[in-house]
Amino acid sequence: MKLDNLKLLNYQAYVYSFGTENFYNDREFDLHTQKIALEAQRVDYNKFISLVKDYVTSFNKVMVTNKKDDLKSLESALLKKQTKLERYIGYSKLDKYIEVCSIYYKTNKKEFNRKSRKIGEIKDKINCLDDMLIFNVKKSEYKINNKSRLHIRKKKVIKQIAEIKTKLTEESQKVDEKGLPRTLRPLAINDSNVISLFDSSLIRAIGANDNKICEDIFIIKAYGNNMLKSLIKNGFTYNGVTYTYIFSSAGQIRNRKSVWINSEKYNSIESQLMCGLNKNIINQKGGININKFNAYSALCATASTPWPEFNIHKAIVVDDFETTFNTKVDYIDSDTYEIYEDVEKPITINHVDGAGMILPSLSTKSFQFRLPHFKGLLVPFPFDKFIEEHKSANPKVKDIYGKEWDVIKEGIEIIFTKSQFKMWKFYTDWTDYKRNFIQHTCEAVICNREADVFEDKTISYQMLQTLNDMTTNELSQLSSKTIGNILSLGNNIEVIKEVLGAEDDKEDKYPFQQAINIYPNLIHDPYTKNTLKKKKASLVKSAKAGKLLIPGSKRTYIAPDLYAFCEWLFMDVKQPKGLLKNGEISCSLYDDNLKIDVLRSPHLYREHCVRVNKVNDYLGQWFISKCVYTSIRDPISKQLMFDVDGDEGLLISDPLFVKVAERHMKDIRPLEYKLGKAKEEEINNNNIYESLIAAYKMNIGEYSNLITKIFGNHDVNEETLKLVKFLCLENNACIDFAKTLWMPERPPEVDEIIRKYIKGKMPHFFKYANDFANDKVEGLIRKNQDTEAEKISVVNQLDNIIPSKRIVFDESIVPPFDYKILLSDKSFGAEGDKGNKKEDNKKIIDLYIKLNVEKTKKVKDEVKNGSNKRKVELKVYKDIRKELLDVTGEKPQHVTNVLVSYLYNQIKTEYKQTLWYCFGEEILKNIEMNVLGIKRCKNRYCKEEIAKEKGKQYCAKCAKENERIRKMKYKKKVGAKIKQAI
Repeated sequence: MKLDNLKLLNYQAYVYSFGTENFYNDREFDLHTQKIALEAQRVDYNKFISLVKDYVTSFNKVMVTNKKDDLKSLESALLKKQTKLERYIGYSKLDKYIEVCSIYYKTNKKEFNRKSRKIGEIKDKINCLDDMLIFNVKKSEYKINNKSRLHIRKKKVIKQIAEIKTKLTEESQKVDEKGLPRTLRPLAINDSNVISLFDSSLIRAIGANDNKICEDIFIIKAYGNNMLKSLIKNGFTYNGVTYTYIFSSAGQIRNRKSVWINSEKYNSIESQLMCGLNKNIINQKGGININKFNAYSALCATASTPWPEFNIHKAIVVDDFETTFNTKVDYIDSDTYEIYEDVEKPITINHVDGAGMILPSLSTKSFQFRLPHFKGLLVPFPFDKFIEEHKSANPKVKDIYGKEWDVIKEGIEIIFTKSQFKMWKFYTDWTDYKRNFIQHTCEAVICNREADVFEDKTISYQMLQTLNDMTTNELSQLSSKTIGNILSLGNNIEVIKEVLGAEDDKEDKYPFQQAINIYPNLIHDPYTKNTLKKKKASLVKSAKAGKLLIPGSKRTYIAPDLYAFCEWLFMDVKQPKGLLKNGEISCSLYDDNLKIDVLRSPHLYREHCVRVNKVNDYLGQWFISKCVYTSIRDPISKQLMFDVDGDEGLLISDPLFVKVAERHMKDIRPLEYKLGKAKEEEINNNNIYESLIAAYKMNIGEYSNLITKIFGNHDVNEETLKLVKFLCLENNACIDFAKTLWMPERPPEVDEIIRKYIKGKMPHFFKYANDFANDKVEGLIRKNQDTEAEKISVVNQLDNIIPSKRIVFDESIVPPFDYKILLSDKSFGAEGDKGNKKEDNKKIIDLYIKLNVEKTKKVKDEVKNGSNKRKVELKVYKDIRKELLDVTGEKPQHVTNVLVSYLYNQIKTEYKQTLWYCFGEEILKNIEMNVLGIKRCKNRYCKEEIAKEKGKQYCAKCAKENERIRKMKYKKKVGAKIKQAI
């Protein structure tokens, strides 16, 4: 398998995911159920009180305003809040409630009760409103009575919750004192708790089957710390099988999730996943930071495809390449929060932090890989050619254990670096690791690879908000491509293809996208039009949230100057020059000498790195891939805070954007500060629990949101930028906290200033970026603190710049659509296959309708359980396809014809997504045959063309494989008969 031709990850396994409440005994579960019911009641009371407060605040504003201009907007806000309260109470005449809550309540009470339809429920809420509101006659306004009946009820519920929590804790302690494994309640094993996992080393090792649920692995969310502690200490059982904790990835830690495995099964595969290591060996050699160990153990669960060509005998591991040079920085003392601006300091940079080299003969593309305890990026570089062309180069290098290797004589093809080998110190030497790798049949895998085609990518609001002095005219020009796409969505075939992802050069198109590309007449179909309407709405919303498509914006891996690495490695040059100077980059996606703004997410401070691109024939000999290569003399990695283990840069070449970025980067320097270091400790159940609980406390998104509040709601000046610097320090400490368990202590005076700036709501554009309600975001216009002048922040301006017009479809852009092009047999009738299978076809249609209706609930249930929506949808569509084929016993092509005929000709619905995701491959092959005259192999995942010979359905390779499987099945069948006879 060539690395340049890796297929998409189609394989998925399914496991159960649920919360820790599923391990309670009956008494605990009863208390837990009572607690949940009371907590729901408390939430209900809080919502009611909040809605009344919102309404009263708006009502009072309307009553006291004397400005006609304000009155309209105030009344509009009041109406929206009135509607919310009406819906909650269940009655549509809120003015009656205001009356009954006023001094006229008694006189109107009978009339109201007589007219009300929902006396029971609504009357209770009205009675609550009775003493919730106090009318101040002098001020002519209402205020909330905090001693109302509802507030008393709420306090009572809070007290009951506390009492039940105490009882639950006491009961749990009694159970856990016995030191026995908990038992999983059978109710946890249900369809709504099923989630999908992409194929990985763990899935392959455990033998989980595609499209089947695996009960060897469970994913558990910790809702109670005590229960998690009990589970980690004692494990749990299900159906007589014992399960144990194995790891939590960084993403799972953020969501309080952990992975548990069948203990017996894990014992059989531990050496394969851990390459011969185990907790005892690691503890004997000094231990390790627990959450680092968690992260390294979780590498086996990364979505991946096997890399069978990997030859460990052709690989070595060398030291990391570091250099130290002086550069100007803004240094933050993490103890005192003192900032020393524009100071020249020596900084040390590991230029290959996560990156290694692979010969171009193996791969001409960069790719992310995994081995047990290894992760990172491999970048193609001809180090054999480097040695050959440099007379002073020595092919003999020492590995990280001190052993010398001749990379030419020994045919070394891959040079890993120390930073890629996470557990190197637990092996005696490289030979020890290789022996374990082979002995335990460990696998090398590829997780992601460089693209063939680099499409333009959108910029995010974080990268725009730091360009705070951008003019409206500049922002409008930068939005022109996005605006053009929105306005051309119904009349420009190329824009339509681009928005649908159906362009000629786009990689990995879904069948529907490929179909649109081949047969654009599909645009006339209601399903396509509906899809375009949704795309347009999404485009508008995303654009107003700061996602702009700026031509020439590409995303690609960041790579170091490996020429400099080879000068250091093979020529012993302590301070190599490399091929790039300070301020230069090299990316073959762009022209020579072009100025490019290099960006990376997360973007917090002003991290716009404008660099000059260098591209020529000589550089092209060494910089093989489409990465963006950076200079070893450039502090760009400090500015963008990147590693080179697969981090991607967003490159923007638009001259106007670059000009604006340069303007804003004047006097901006990289930030430098010291963070805490991770401590090593023994791996045991107590340390695992304590490390997880500590890591659960941190919220990484908190700091970026605070920074967005500062940029979005305040004027950017020396003071606000200073606060952003502090928050950058805290953000990066928070990212490392799971490993270091260290956070800087914010001085009180700094905390006071930060809190002053971060008061209030999120900026207005968050109604588009994060679906915040209008009353949860600031207004569009903000006032300058000093001058009172009105101003709209950069990202907020997009609300006015981005158009929201309806799509007007131009029916003449492509010829009319004929649904028969989607059939394998154009004579297939609406009532069945030539009228012979009418009843059978009706069963197919009825089952499709039933499964399609059930689909929405299934997806919602799984997403609610924390699954990725895209993964869930793919799983559900796979299941629907399988059930349609299994239950009906029909061939895929026939089911496709039946459903296409029904959905496209009989009912002509605009809802066909399920059809395309279930049988898109078959429809696409029909279109290729009917439009292009191409016949494809019948194998669903094979794209090979075959000759149009009668009866020929498979390409030579698939036909051979089919024959092999047929013979194997026949041998098994015969063998079974012989066994039975004996």
